[in-house]
Amino acid sequence: MREIYLNALNHSEQSNEIDYVSSTKFYQKLHELEREDQSDIIVHMSTLGGSWDDGMALYDNIKYSPCDIICIGHGCVYSIGTVIFQACAKRYLMPNCSFMLHYGSLSLDCPYKVADDTFDYHRKQADAMVNIYYQRCKFGKFFESFSEKETKSFLRENLIRDWYMSGNDAVQYGFADEVLTERKYRDVRQINKRNRRVTK
Repeated sequence: MREIYLNALNHSEQSNEIDYVSSTKFYQKLHELEREDQSDIIVHMSTLGGSWDDGMALYDNIKYSPCDIICIGHGCVYSIGTVIFQACAKRYLMPNCSFMLHYGSLSLDCPYKVADDTFDYHRKQADAMVNIYYQRCKFGKFFESFSEKETKSFLRENLIRDWYMSGNDAVQYGFADEVLTERKYRDVRQINKRNRRVTK
C-alpha cells in the first residue's frame, strides 16, 4: 500500500504544526509516488494546524494529483489541517480523532494603511476557506435543507470561534466521509482499485 505520513514534527520546536519544511517534504514524497504510477495513495494526518500558505500548498498538490488521495485523520485534525482534508477524494477519521475549524488568528503592529491592506488580504483568505468547506459540506446531512447562502452564513458564524467536533459530528456536517472502525481501517489499507474521484 502506498502511504504518506503528514508529519509536521519540527525538531527545533517540537510541534506538529504545518510549516514550509513539512509541506515541502510531503509533496516531494507525493510526487515520487505519482511518478511510479497513478494508483491510490493513503495520507495519514495528525496536526494542530499551522501556516495558511504552506497548508494551501498541500491542498493544491493533493487536489490536483493524478492519483486519488485517501486521507485518514488520527488524533486531531485542526485549523488548516481541516482545509487540507477537504482536498482528498476520500476523507476518513479514526474513532477518537477530534476536528476543529476556525478562521485562525491575525496580529498586527504596523502603520494603519499597511494594516488595512493586510486585513483585506486575510478577509479574502477567509472567503476562500468558506468556499472550500462549502464545496464538500453542502453534501452533509446537516446542510441538506440549506441553500448555498444559508450554508455559507452558518459557516461564517461558527468559524469565528474554535469550532470543535467529534468525528461523527464532522461526518454529519459533511467535513468528513466516514469514521473508521477496526474492520474498515483494515479494508482501507488493503485497497486494490481506484476510488471514484469526487473532488475534481
